[in-house]
Amino acid sequence: MEPENYWYQQFLATVYTARRKTAEAISQYEQMMVKFPGRSELLIVLANLYDETGQYEKELRLLERYARLEDVEEELKGRRFLCYLFLNEMDSAYYEVDNPGQMIRLLLEGVANISGVETVLKFSSTVAKHRPDIYEPYYYSAIIHNIKDDTAKVFSTLDEGIGKVSDRDGIAQLYSLKGQFYYSNGMTDQAFICYDSALVYNPDETVSLNNYAYFLSLQGKNLEQALAMSARTLEKEPLNATYLDTYAWILFKLQRYEEALSYLEKALRYIDEDNADIYEHYGDVLYMCGEKEKALENWHRAVQLNSESTTIERKIKEEKYLE
Repeated sequence: MEPENYWYQQFLATVYTARRKTAEAISQYEQMMVKFPGRSELLIVLANLYDETGQYEKELRLLERYARLEDVEEELKGRRFLCYLFLNEMDSAYYEVDNPGQMIRLLLEGVANISGVETVLKFSSTVAKHRPDIYEPYYYSAIIHNIKDDTAKVFSTLDEGIGKVSDRDGIAQLYSLKGQFYYSNGMTDQAFICYDSALVYNPDETVSLNNYAYFLSLQGKNLEQALAMSARTLEKEPLNATYLDTYAWILFKLQRYEEALSYLEKALRYIDEDNADIYEHYGDVLYMCGEKEKALENWHRAVQLNSESTTIERKIKEEKYLE
């Protein structure tokens, strides 16, 4: 096979790639691009290699050429978005996505280190600049500030969003998250005020209803109100294990142990993944129903699942339910 033959050179480039000789592979493909300009498949292969080696500006240029030749402009938006993101060109990245609010969530779910978190925060701030009326940039930025232990920034970001977001459901989401952060910081009264506000803007927002009901039960306050709110979540999502657990726990607090047991057994049937809190609650209810051995089994199971309960070890040691 002649050395100048396309397939010979393609074979050579493939060998370099297979042997992880990336620099040689890139050089080979760049030479082939000059010799065989009509071979559009080379553009995407070389773009992939540029991506692997962090050469995002070169990757972008090839993607643009490939898109023009193959009429795949829309199909490559995701790749262009990531290139702009890595190049810290946030405005350009913004214009490559159809749903910027959803993209912030997807990015945050995928980050593995603080550097990635900072990148998401920058993109979120850019989205807020272009779309100050949607709730997601404030919501996820607040979560990031919480990760960074910047409590003041958490609340100022949420307050900014509450003042700018246009739709009622979005405002409810922000109030709900604010209530969650207040509660985690021991500011119970402020948390409940936020949940009340969230439910004014969206009376059927299930996360607010569930969290508000559960936090009331933990405080031992307004249990009948809590039970009614929890019941509304089950009307909408009757197989949601978290909501079933909340409803059962309020019944437990009301000393309606047999009813609580049936709802916790249902929660365990529909649980997506093992949850230490649900197993601990199940053990608590079993104990109050006179099934001590089963209670101990479930308390042990909660410990195996890395329960953060402050009483679980004592429950096991003393073999009894403790508040």
